[in-house]
Amino acid sequence: MESKEDFIKITAEQQKILANSTRIKLLHLLRKKALTAKQAADRLKKTAGSVHYHIRKLHEAGLLELVETRANGGVLEKYYRAKTTRFVANPGVEPPNGKRAGYIGTHLALTKEQKEQFIAEITQLFERWEIMMESTHEDAEEISVDCILTKVEKEEE
Repeated sequence: MESKEDFIKITAEQQKILANSTRIKLLHLLRKKALTAKQAADRLKKTAGSVHYHIRKLHEAGLLELVETRANGGVLEKYYRAKTTRFVANPGVEPPNGKRAGYIGTHLALTKEQKEQFIAEITQLFERWEIMMESTHEDAEEISVDCILTKVEKEEE
């Protein structure tokens, strides 16, 4: 599990870069292990050229880091790693009825069935915590928790 320090504050321009399912898949893949564009393409079953383009965009946006360069038979292999898969967008914007008490967010590529399962699990989590509200401590502070799923408009590949 990523710690709070692993969140990156991103700009509107970086949000646009993330508006692509291939890039989201790359971030999650490259968070686990540094890979070349060719290795990532093989794992995602995409063309090396397409994946190289998306890696370049993510790297230029500061979302990937180049961690190693190796010469291999006249070819220069570049290994990239994702800095994180967790982002804080518009960090200066506060909710209308109070101060932000915390934030957690990610980008996912989900099928319709996976989205329904995700919503069901979030709902169960809310219900479990709502039941615990019956035995709230006097010094507890009220916190509003909102879960907003936003469909990201696809950028042309």
